[in-house]
Amino acid sequence: MRSSAPSGTRTILSNSTAGLWSANFYPALRELGHELIESEVDLLPTSRFMGATDGFTNEELEVRARTTEQILAEIRAAHERAGVDLFLSYFYNAHFDPAGFDELRRLGVPSVNFYCNSIHQFAQVAAIAAKADFAWHAERDARSSYLAVGAKPIWTQMGADPKVYHPVPEMTRAARACFVGSVTPIATDGWLPWCAPARPSIYMVQAGFGFRSGGACCVSSSAAKHLLGRAQPSPGSRASYVAAFRETLQRDGLFCGLVRVGRQLHYRARH
Repeated sequence: MRSSAPSGTRTILSNSTAGLWSANFYPALRELGHELIESEVDLLPTSRFMGATDGFTNEELEVRARTTEQILAEIRAAHERAGVDLFLSYFYNAHFDPAGFDELRRLGVPSVNFYCNSIHQFAQVAAIAAKADFAWHAERDARSSYLAVGAKPIWTQMGADPKVYHPVPEMTRAARACFVGSVTPIATDGWLPWCAPARPSIYMVQAGFGFRSGGACCVSSSAAKHLLGRAQPSPGSRASYVAAFRETLQRDGLFCGLVRVGRQLHYRARH
């Protein structure tokens, strides 16, 4: 999509979270007078393994390389037509080969990668942040993590556009539970399949970008056991809990990790 703005910059945007950030970024940037070019490359194939920080399988690396080249081809074409002033992305390590930012610099196109899970999931963007020209984060205390990997962080807190986020008095909800979030593999292959079969009385409703309109959210409990060479434990299974336990210990350390897991188990027992 484009909007005419002779005095503004021409910006290519690529994001990994369906329409969520499109609805947040695009209107605001257009109001500031920028011409926008939305990437048409589908990031869902790489989003399937965006929970991985590194150690990608050969199949995953092939998918990422293909996606990276498609995005770079878009940028080259747009840059040849009329010039591109900025590349704005929302990438995890899985979405884009960090070496691709070297090609952007060769083209003379500066890059900014946005990320808003920098406190508890920084490892999933560390490689990307280190290679992008600037790393935009929303958490004040994340700066040290970015500096530690050689990134150039820019801290800007998030706000809410009242034209998008406002009460809807005429809307009523009769569902016992509501999932709030976009369609991502974490939701469709993780949380929702675990909730629906185990709790058939819960009626899952649409509450995020990407879900089929009409209210009900269709979920399937038959998640793939292996995807692109990576084993996928069934949601709610013993293997999934072991994987989550291991990840928590690796991220938070032995003491803090055990404390966190203990709190999670206590919360689960109460609910």
